[in-house]
Order: sequence, then C-alpha cells, then structure tokens
Amino acid sequence: MLVSLHACALGARAPPHGPQAMVPEQVSHCVSTAVNLKSAWCDTACTSAELKCPAACLCVAVPGNSVRFARLSQTILMRLARKLRNTPAADRSTEMETAKAAAASAFKALTSKEEGGCTSIDSKKVADDWCETICRASSAESSVCGMCVCEQTSDAWSSQRQQQEEEEQQQHQQRQRLPVQPRAEHAAWTVGYWSWSWAPNNGTENATLGVQLSGEVNVTAALRVVGAIPMPCGDRQREFCDAQVQFYESEGKSTVHAEQLVMQDFTSRCRSCLTGADEGLSFSGRHRGAQFLALGGGRSEVAWNVDALSGFVEGGQDLEAIKDAGFAGVCFDIEETSGDRELILAFERAFAALRQAGLEVMVSTSHSAPYHARTGSNEARAAPSLLEEFRRVVAFKTSLVESWVNSDDVGYISPQLFTMGSEASPDVQPTAGVGYELYKHAKPRFMPSIVSAEHTENVKQFFAAMGVRVDGVIQWQHEARNRSSAHRAAPEGARKGARSAGRGARSAADRHGQVDVDSPCTSAHDCAPVIYSSAPVADNAVDADADTNEGAEKPAARKCVMWSTTANDYWDDETCTSNCAIGTCPLMICKCE
Repeated sequence: MLVSLHACALGARAPPHGPQAMVPEQVSHCVSTAVNLKSAWCDTACTSAELKCPAACLCVAVPGNSVRFARLSQTILMRLARKLRNTPAADRSTEMETAKAAAASAFKALTSKEEGGCTSIDSKKVADDWCETICRASSAESSVCGMCVCEQTSDAWSSQRQQQEEEEQQQHQQRQRLPVQPRAEHAAWTVGYWSWSWAPNNGTENATLGVQLSGEVNVTAALRVVGAIPMPCGDRQREFCDAQVQFYESEGKSTVHAEQLVMQDFTSRCRSCLTGADEGLSFSGRHRGAQFLALGGGRSEVAWNVDALSGFVEGGQDLEAIKDAGFAGVCFDIEETSGDRELILAFERAFAALRQAGLEVMVSTSHSAPYHARTGSNEARAAPSLLEEFRRVVAFKTSLVESWVNSDDVGYISPQLFTMGSEASPDVQPTAGVGYELYKHAKPRFMPSIVSAEHTENVKQFFAAMGVRVDGVIQWQHEARNRSSAHRAAPEGARKGARSAGRGARSAADRHGQVDVDSPCTSAHDCAPVIYSSAPVADNAVDADADTNEGAEKPAARKCVMWSTTANDYWDDETCTSNCAIGTCPLMICKCE
C-alpha cells in the first residue's frame, strides 16, 4: 500500500497487482507547461483511459517505478518545460512533440550511464561530450548548460547535505528576530478570491482579500505577469502578439477567446500590446480587500527550492518592489518542492523577512501538503527503495506543514481543495501520508481555497468533524453571475464591437487593466466563470447564457460540444464529451444532449 501511495506521489500510477505484477510496466511521469494547469492533473488525465491528456502536459514513459527513474524524469521534464516557454502558438504542437522525443532520448541516455552522468536535451546545439566535460561541474542554469541534464551522485547529495546542515546550525545561532509590525484585526469570517493574470477578477461584494495568481516564483517575473511592472509594446512585440491572436482565430476561436489565450500564454510579453496599458498597475485601493501577490503554482517548472527564496532578505529589492506595487502580502503557492530541511529553514527566513518589512504571509498548498516533494538522495551509495523514499518524503512534508502551522510569521494557510478547478464538490482527499489533523491547532488563519462558494458549508462541516477551525474561504472560480449579467447587458452587436476594439480602443480602466471596485470585472471576457455539475446537462436544462446560443444546432446523442468563448485551450468537443461522461461537466463550457 505504501508503495502504491509513493508511486502516486511521484506522479505515476500505482503498480499492478496479481499475475501482471511480474511484468515490467511502463509508467508515465508528467509536468504541466501551462500556468492554468496543475502537474497533478496531468498525472491524473494522462495516465487515465477515460480522460484526454491535455495538450499542455509534457510526459515521458519510463520502465517501471523507481526513485531514480522518477527523479531523472522530473529533472529532464522541468528542463524541457523551461525551453518551451514563449514558444509561438503556431509552433507549440510541433515543439511539444520534439520535447517529448527529447525527454525519452535523454532518459534513455542517462540511465545507460553510470550514476552522475550528463546528457544533452538538444543534440543540434550541444553535444553529450560537452555536457559531460563542461556542465558536470558547472551551473545547470548557464546559457549552454541549460541544454544539458546531469544526474547528481549520492556522494554529491551527501556532501551538499552536510554542508547545508552546518550552515543551518550557524544561521540558527546567529539569527536574531527583529520586531515586526502588528497584524491588523481580522473579521470573524473572511471571504477571499483568486484573480488570474489573464482574466482579472475583483471578487464578490463581501470579499476582503484577493490573491493575484502569477504562476512564477521569481518576484520580478510575477510582478510583470500581473501588470505591476509594464513591458513596453514595441513594433516587434506588437507583431508577435498580433500573430498569436491571428493564429488562435485561424483555429476557430473568437477574437475575445483568442486574446484571452494569448494573455494566458504570454501574459507579461503581450499585456501592454493587448490592453494598451503603458503604466504599471497599483494593487492598493483598486481591488476589493487586501491584495496578495501569489508566487509559485502547480507547474513543475516552478518547484520551490532554496535559490528561489534567496531574494527574500531584509532590505532586499524584491520586498521593496512588492510594497511599491501596493501589495499587502505574498501568497506562497507551494505545490512542488525540491530540497530537505534547508528548504524549510529558507521558507522560515523568507517569511520572517516579509513580516519584518510589514508584509503579510499566506501559504497555499495542494490539499494537505505539497503534491510533489523531491528530497535529497540516500546517504548510502545504494539507491533508496520506494518504501524508504516514501517515508522520507512524508517526513519532509510533515515537517514543512508543521513549520507553517506553528509559525508566528504566517498569517493565513489555504489548502487547495481541488486539482482541476472544476470539481462539483470539495476534494478533501489529503495528500498521501499527510493528514489534515496537522492543522488542528494552527496559529495562522485557516482558509481553504475552494472552487465555488457553494462548497463552503461542506468544507466547514468536514473540518469541524476533525476539530479544525475554519476562518474563511478563498474562491478559485469567478462568479457565474458576472459573465451572465455582462452578456445580458450588451446585445451581440455591442459585444462584437467591444471585441474588435480590444487592441487599442478600450476604456481607460480597461487599457490599464484596473478593476473598478464597484464591478466584479472590467469587461465580459475578463471574467471566466465555470459552474460544474455532477452529470451531463439535461435536455431541458436552462443555463445563464442560453440567449447567446439560440438557434444553435444540438449535438448528436450522447455527445457534448464546447461552446464557451472564455474556456482555456484544454476544452474542446472531445474533452467535453469525455469529462461529462464521467461526471465532471462544466455547464458554462460544455453543452450536451
């Protein structure tokens, strides 16, 4: 049972039982390359016979479950995912297939070498010999060595771990806490909301807290994505961004949907060109509630490590930039990690630095703990067994969560009770090996992230039965009424006019991406609400946007069609049909007979 759980934690299916267990099984490991898609969902959908594997998932098949195979595949896939960034939309399908082939080739090359070998992930640019000679002892993030993947040896892990433990001990002895600013008094119940960088949201009228999703771990990159730091729209940038919109339109997307997809895929690069914004946004006083800059997310490419936290130091530029943008705090979206005890201490130092700077700290994670955690290798030469590694991973995740719940610096903890963001009810299944009981006496305010406000009572009842206090919720999906009221307020002709004016002729508020506190979103396409049912839509079902679908031809029996103008590119007729068949049917995206 523990082996099965660990296989799931590594992003693979559990090994077979019975007579087939003796036959080596191909196991797939996957990562997400899209900001709006979790790697956890890639592992679920791409290893399922019933679900369609999203186009943004990058996977590699390996010959069975082992700790080494899982680590190597994860390292290779993350390196390739970085290469795929900013790939033009027209080239993405081809580049993804190239990356899959490169992942399979690199995995085969590394596993044929002795432990500690290096290989190229782009043989046209860098040869294996170069990787072995130059990059084995060089920075993996250098311009050349970024084309190489090297396996760290057990001895190297052991030496690095010993050095880190010595540094930790010294830091523990030298560290002196400075006075921090007192926290503001909170209401008994807090309502928060997630705002996506490609589809801004201003929550509901009673919201007192907002989380601005960036999908980045680097502070500067995150501020660019959410629009706090503007990127000039030069001629080359405009040409690139317009080309992406035209490509999506050629694929049958409406202008509105095409623009949203471009904003989703190239947010920092195309925001200025698509919105006309020439100044950075301020997140102080223009949104409902205190605003938190979210760092991290469900993509494996943005897994947290010690280096990612190095900028959070007293008086650091990152802290000043966050404050200058008007943010009240930082939300650490911790779903994938790479490190051991040194990473926990790095988080604690980062939290303390933020509090000393007068910024609040929120921690959000996948269910009860990070979905994936890559820890140090065994100190012995021999590779650890799956059971040993599972125990190590669970021990690390438990220690990490304990550091959060006992922290005087963390103000909020928000477990994400969803994976796809489309669940019809709260997904309260804990992360393997780590129960919600750890949150029972948490010092921070406990505010689960949920898909819809309709899940609130179920969440309160679930945690009340466990003795866990719930202080509020943070809603992931945008309110359905926002989009339906926007559509009802404007006839189709007016909506088309607004779309055609999208690049360069919007209102001042739209151009700058500001959110009017008196309205939930700046325009109809800025809101991308999704309401889910547990079964396909009935023939006589009435949806909020029925007026926009009058006269449409009904799909064939037992078939569903994707008809939303704001859904991401995961959804099409095929995914609607397959998802609705198993009970995950978004009414605002899919229409079925």
